[in-house]
Amino acid sequence: MNRSVVIQKLETKAKRKIVISDIHGNLDLYLKLLDQISYKPNEDCLILLGDLIEKGKRNLDTLHYIMHQVQNEDVHCIMGNCDFIAKNVLYSYRLDFLKHVLGFRKESLIHEMARNLNFEITHNSNMANVCQILRKHYLKELCFLNDLPHVLEDEDHIYVHAGIKSNENYGTDFKQV
Repeated sequence: MNRSVVIQKLETKAKRKIVISDIHGNLDLYLKLLDQISYKPNEDCLILLGDLIEKGKRNLDTLHYIMHQVQNEDVHCIMGNCDFIAKNVLYSYRLDFLKHVLGFRKESLIHEMARNLNFEITHNSNMANVCQILRKHYLKELCFLNDLPHVLEDEDHIYVHAGIKSNENYGTDFKQV
């Protein structure tokens, strides 16, 4: 798997940039926040700093809502560490770690996907088979998360999920951002 840092230039003509981080699959709270800040689609630029999913009760709904926003509004996202779980499924990467995380994180995009397909992920699940089934039914969602950049840049700002060591070099591995 390519672990290079993916940097994307942010281009917007919006007068107001709104930056939100760590939605964590809580669509109701996210919508309430957008209402409270009087977010205006296509007038405002919305920048989501990762952790779009995981830990919330409506991960899949949240993901679909944000995917729609990205397609239809001036909305830009970066990948957070919790969004990385999609890479684990998409590439069948570190399956023991994936099973471990899903063992204690019951509020998860992956569990929701499995429930929608009428199966449950347990400590006995064959994770390679689970990943294959989820890719078959949720490839678009997994690819959306996989393809998120790790860094957004405009003339004045650098947007990342956690932090950077220097403005000149974000590192060679996305884990460093």
